[in-house]
Amino acid sequence: MATLIAGQRTMDLARRLFRQPFNPLTDKLVAESCALELLAHVVDNDGERGGAVFGGDRARIMRVCEYLEAHLEKEHHLPVLAREAGMSLSSFKTKFQAVTGKTVFGFLTEKRLERALRGMEQEGWSVAQAAWYTGYRHPTNFSSAFRRHFGFSPRDTKRQ
Repeated sequence: MATLIAGQRTMDLARRLFRQPFNPLTDKLVAESCALELLAHVVDNDGERGGAVFGGDRARIMRVCEYLEAHLEKEHHLPVLAREAGMSLSSFKTKFQAVTGKTVFGFLTEKRLERALRGMEQEGWSVAQAAWYTGYRHPTNFSSAFRRHFGFSPRDTKRQ
């Protein structure tokens, strides 16, 4: 699991950094080199994600994610969600993307479409029901988004 989070190169560097020294002079240089590369890796990754998101902020973002998943059918507004998370709008958008890897509405769209697919496959929803239950007020918009996301139409799901 740690390898999936940190990446193979990072894990190799950490193992090399913490192995028992055999040659005091070269091992010190190797240790310094590994430590610097690990530090550079952390700095690069934080820059790519828009900065680190710490515990309290991460927990508030996750609560918003849970709320969105529980209320897929509702219309959502960024300022309201940011206020619920106790963050400014810009901070909320940045931290949401850092935590989830998606924009707020990208996340919401993905969850809506996944729920619609499950509803049609497992609960026998019609295409119109799937659209309505997941917050789409126009079945044509739902069908377009569904096809873009899954690569096939919702009607193809119903035929299977």
